[in-house]
Amino acid sequence: GVPLDGTGNATVSFFAVDNAGNAEPVNTVGLKWDNIAPTVTHTLTPAPNADEWNSSDVTVRFDAEDDDGGSGVDASRTTPDATVSAETAFAGLDVLGEAFDLAGNRGTDKATVKVDETAPTITGEVVAGRLGQNGWYTGPVTVHWTCSDALSGVKVCPRGEVVNSNGAAQKATGEVVDAAGNTASATVSVDIDQVKPAAKVAGVDKAIYALGEKPSPTCTATDEHSGVASCSVATTGGNANGVGEYTVTATATDKAGNTATDTVKY
Repeated sequence: GVPLDGTGNATVSFFAVDNAGNAEPVNTVGLKWDNIAPTVTHTLTPAPNADEWNSSDVTVRFDAEDDDGGSGVDASRTTPDATVSAETAFAGLDVLGEAFDLAGNRGTDKATVKVDETAPTITGEVVAGRLGQNGWYTGPVTVHWTCSDALSGVKVCPRGEVVNSNGAAQKATGEVVDAAGNTASATVSVDIDQVKPAAKVAGVDKAIYALGEKPSPTCTATDEHSGVASCSVATTGGNANGVGEYTVTATATDKAGNTATDTVKY
């Protein structure tokens, strides 16, 4: 016998000879052989990301190709498409495929599918800032983000953020991304007033009053952000007989606790 390796085809000649040396006419027969399995490959739809994860259901398709000169792939025996529709373990799910050629040789392939369809989590908290009154901050506020993901793991967690703008409900927003590309976001809202109110003495309309006269000073105030909480006046100075120099001080406090004064003398 002659061993036949790989694939090929040939014509074999044969004849018989009897003991007297008589030989029959030469006969021929065609011969084809194939002992090489087809090559099986796979594709994933949609394709995984650079970290080999998918964030949605995945269809696995196996394709086969026989070597040149081989018997050809038996398409009816190639593993059909399979869909992975559930989340996998961290190491992924192995999907096995096979294909046969017309000579019966079997080729195999393995597709590892990693699916994470659950969004990660993110929370934010204020970790630094000068807290005034009524929940208002009177300086910049630092927000720290905490991220987690139970399956593919956190890929991107935002750095801490400083909020330095004035007004109610100033917002810091952070977004987390896991290795499969799932995202989630969170928002931290803070009230910030770093600006003092504007205070003004009202009711003192002259620099000099005659003895027996006196003004009726009042305090007026405005505040752009948290609003005015209080406004008061105090008068100091002068002599017991009612003459002398008097000082009127208006003091305004906003709801964040910032304080401002205005002074008028008469």
